[in-house]
Amino acid sequence: MGVDWRGWGVAAVPLTLTLSVSPSVCALEWSVDPLAKAEIRYNDNIRSNPTLADQTEDLIHQETAQVEGALASELWDIAGTLRVEEATYTKNSELSTPIYYIGFDASYQTELGVWSARLSTLQDSTLTDTLSIDADLVSEHVPFDTDSISLGWLRSLDERTQLQLSVGRVDRAYHPIGISGLRDYEYTTFGSTVTRQYTERLNASLSLNFNGFSTPQTHTDSDTLELMAEATYQLADTLAVSGGFGLRSSKTKVIIPATFLFESPSLGPILIPVEEIGKSKSTGPIFSLDATKSWETYSVALSASRSVSPSGFGNETVATALQARLTYRFSRRLKGVYTASLRETSSVGDNAGTSTQERFQAGPVVTWNMTEDWLLRARYVHMRVDRTIFDTAALGNRFALTLEYVWPKISGSY
Repeated sequence: MGVDWRGWGVAAVPLTLTLSVSPSVCALEWSVDPLAKAEIRYNDNIRSNPTLADQTEDLIHQETAQVEGALASELWDIAGTLRVEEATYTKNSELSTPIYYIGFDASYQTELGVWSARLSTLQDSTLTDTLSIDADLVSEHVPFDTDSISLGWLRSLDERTQLQLSVGRVDRAYHPIGISGLRDYEYTTFGSTVTRQYTERLNASLSLNFNGFSTPQTHTDSDTLELMAEATYQLADTLAVSGGFGLRSSKTKVIIPATFLFESPSLGPILIPVEEIGKSKSTGPIFSLDATKSWETYSVALSASRSVSPSGFGNETVATALQARLTYRFSRRLKGVYTASLRETSSVGDNAGTSTQERFQAGPVVTWNMTEDWLLRARYVHMRVDRTIFDTAALGNRFALTLEYVWPKISGSY
C-alpha cells in the first residue's frame, strides 16, 4: 500500500517557481512546529453494528507524531505537514492501522494575483473515528489511499472585489477493491467565486462550481453544476451570521455490461458483448447557514448545510447536516464544549431522496491546557446510526483521553 505519485508533476511546477523567481534581496523566514500526542479510547461498538450480538468493543491506544514546517519571503511561502499515527486495537489486533499524511501548501504573489497550490496524500482505513460520508456505513476494516491536488488563483478586481478560480482532483483507492461495496473513485472540481466587501461588516459572494465524479470499476460518471450566493454579516462584535443558498443540477450515467444473443444460420447462437447505458438527472437546493453568539465566558454556534460530496459507494451523495455547539470557558486554561449534530446522506441520481444513512451524535469535550506546552483532553460521544440496509439503528459510545505536547515554535530568518 504505497503512495502513488503519478500525475503529480503538475503540482511541482508552482512549487519550483516560487523558489526560483523569488528576489534574493528578500529575507527568508522559517519555522518548525513539532507535536506529539498519545490517546487511549474505548468504543463499545467499533463496527457500528445494529444487532447486540454482532457488536464488538475494544480499547484502542493511538500515538501521533507530527511536524509542520514553513518557509516564506515577501512574495511567496511554502508550508508542509508530516503526520504519522499508529492505532493499536487491544482485542482486535487485525484492525491495528498505521496512518500516514503528507501535505504541502504554496503561494506566490505576482502583479496578476496570488497563485496557490496544495497537494496531499493520506493512508488510512474506514474504521477510524472520523466523520465522513462513508463512516459507519462500513463494518469492515478497509484500508484506503487518498491523493489530492488543487491549484488556485486570486485577483483583486478593485479595492472591494476579488475573483477566485480553482481546480482540484481527488483520487481514492480502497484495498482490496470491492469489500463492503466500496469502489475507487476520481473526483474533479472547478470553481469560480466573486466576492464583494460592501461594508466593514457585510460581504457577499457568488460562486459557480462544477464537480465531476467517476468510478472506474462500475463505469459510473456523475457531473454536478452548482450556483450559490452567500453573505456574511457581523451584526455586532459578539454576533456574526452567514448564509448562502443555491441550486445544483446533477447528471448521472452508468454503463452496464450486457450480452446480445445472435442466431447465426451457420454458426448457431453467438453471444455478443454490448453495453447498456442508464442515465438519470436530479436537481435540488444547496445551502449553508451559520450563526455565532459570544458572551464573556461562553458562546453558542448553530449551523445547517446541504452539499454534494463524493462517496466510496459508487456515486455522489447529498449530505444535509445540522449542528449546535456550546462552549464554556471555566478559566484561562480550562474549557468545555458540548456538540450535538445530525447528518443525513442520500444518493445523487436514480436513488436521490432515498436516505442512505442518518447519523446523530452528541457529547462533551473538556480541554485543560496544563501548561503552555502540555494539553489534556477528555471526550465522550454517544452515536446513533440509521441505515436503510438494516431494520434497527446502530448505537455506540466512545470515551477518549488525549495527552498532547506541542514543542515551542522553532523559527528564524536569514
